[in-house]
Amino acid sequence: LKQDVYSYTNEILDSIDCCKDLANHYGRDIQLRLYAGVPTWKMIITNQHLWLQHYSPTAHVENTPMYSFEPVKNEATLYSGQKYVFFNIWNYAKVYKVDLATWNRANYRMLLGIEHQK
Repeated sequence: LKQDVYSYTNEILDSIDCCKDLANHYGRDIQLRLYAGVPTWKMIITNQHLWLQHYSPTAHVENTPMYSFEPVKNEATLYSGQKYVFFNIWNYAKVYKVDLATWNRANYRMLLGIEHQK
């Protein structure tokens, strides 16, 4: 995609800042975790919906289709399957928990354990 590390990192930091603003403005409990690895999906999950976009190696995620799934009680659905995949990463992969209450963009390297790198 010809995106350098600097611009990619800034997009992630912008997203974290946006989550902090949403949590502060609306008083919602937003949990945010980062993980190492090449992303496959952009996923947003609520109790009523799951939105999904694929991170393609040839197109920016904003230029890929977005899919929306709704839960159906006691049914095996794409919603339940994708939610299962998401929570496997959320609960078991090496993740970095972001505390939005104390989030400081300038200190993100410490969060990831790379405080000495530039």
